[in-house]
Amino acid sequence: MKAHEVIEQLIEMSGVHLDPTVDTLKLGDNDKETKKVAFCFTATPDVIRKAAAWGADVIITHEPTFYDHFDNFKENAVTIAKKKLLDESGVTVYRYHDHPHFAADGDMIHKGFLRKVGFEGNLVHDAGGSADSFFDFDTPITPREAAGIISDKLKIHHVRIIGAADAKMTKALLCLGACGDIGVNTLRDTDREMVISGEDCEWKNGCFVRDAAELGMKKALILLGHCASERDGMEYIRDMWDERYGSKNGVESRYFQTPDLFA
Repeated sequence: MKAHEVIEQLIEMSGVHLDPTVDTLKLGDNDKETKKVAFCFTATPDVIRKAAAWGADVIITHEPTFYDHFDNFKENAVTIAKKKLLDESGVTVYRYHDHPHFAADGDMIHKGFLRKVGFEGNLVHDAGGSADSFFDFDTPITPREAAGIISDKLKIHHVRIIGAADAKMTKALLCLGACGDIGVNTLRDTDREMVISGEDCEWKNGCFVRDAAELGMKKALILLGHCASERDGMEYIRDMWDERYGSKNGVESRYFQTPDLFA
């Protein structure tokens, strides 16, 4: 199998064909003969070394490799050293970001997150025209309880809660990764009570949620860290690709965990 065939399968798996998109080949050979595919959230130097030692021909990463959303290569000591490491490893790097978030059957990253944490409820994709998802818990839960489950299941220890941490809630918005203003706008304009996200602006959106709670409103924001909130989605994608394509074509695949950014 060629690298471009793996890429075509990933796009087919999403059920959409996006253009323009950041989902492009970032480094390497589109026609590279591929027997092993590595999946990860971010291709850190440690992930690159481990994938190369395993014998990966292609790395599928969710986030940018060179610290720019469009992977514009800006020369500095870090980018030069990282590119040298990638060149020496011989791997081809493809970014898979937009297609899984805007997949026809719903956000794959959100599905992977929910598979890992095990929340029971109803997931409604395309919340208000964005890539985010509404999630209604079957049983009322407090943000503190939800955060505890997430921390335990995802093995993260820096979960932060803003707002009405001990109020029972059922209506959540999954806004994993970077939320921007979507989360707070949804809390403001809809009956959503809780936002589960990766990172957000504290002075703006965090303060809005805190003040809403202090004014007696049942609103909360749970922040997990960008990487911690999305990385299990890439393991879910690896499993889906392996079941549909990889195993049937004799191509091995493995998920490589990206460690938390925060110590």
